[in-house]
Amino acid sequence: AIDSRDDVIVAGVPVTEFAPDQSVLWSYPCPIGNIQSAAVDADGNVYVGSLGTSICKISPDGTKVDIFGGFSAPSNPAIAPDGTLYVSEYGPHDIVKADGRTGARLGVVVQGILATQLAFTTDGTLLAGDFDAGSVVAIDPATGGVTTLVSGFPQPQALTVSPGADGDIYIGDQADKAIYR
Repeated sequence: AIDSRDDVIVAGVPVTEFAPDQSVLWSYPCPIGNIQSAAVDADGNVYVGSLGTSICKISPDGTKVDIFGGFSAPSNPAIAPDGTLYVSEYGPHDIVKADGRTGARLGVVVQGILATQLAFTTDGTLLAGDFDAGSVVAIDPATGGVTTLVSGFPQPQALTVSPGADGDIYIGDQADKAIYR
């Protein structure tokens, strides 16, 4: 993940934030295990998903951690413009939303999508790489309506939206070992 200062956050053990000059700003051994990917909210908080039952929320300076539990393999977090946390649950193949401040689960948005990555467009549409269907779908967070944007990927694994007015969508495919725009 990349924050508003262009620092890069790497989800691993430990979770580490690097400045643009590649110096380490902080490093935190998030205690949730099986760490997956990271997302950053507007305040600089880092959310890390896992294949366990918890999400780790790390403060912008890397010193304070909150653990949000009660999920089923909550990986690939994404933060909506309003601060709502969205995660894909690998177990039931659901996309769920939670309060980004407290971690309280707010409900299931969509069922039946094995989302390998989540990202928001500039207009607030939630995008998901659907691994099983080999596609990228757009999800209306308010209604849960799903629209296929593009299909034909063997294994869409990574997904991001470029910042700014263009809002280009980049898709990394694991099988092709390629990035598509």
